[in-house]
Amino acid sequence: MTSRSLTESLRETLELFDGTGAPWTTTEVADRLDLGRRSTYERLERLVGRSRLIRTAS
Repeated sequence: MTSRSLTESLRETLELFDGTGAPWTTTEVADRLDLGRRSTYERLERLVGRSRLIRTAS
């Protein structure tokens, strides 16, 4: 699956991750995107569901 098959908002979210595998909290991602935590959580869940991100234990 290419990143082009993702919506622009999901591509924007995925671009925050630099490939080092360092985990981010939903709050950290929300702050970077200037979005609410709920909207950010939904984006992250969609990326996990599409196997673009891996959920880590909290």
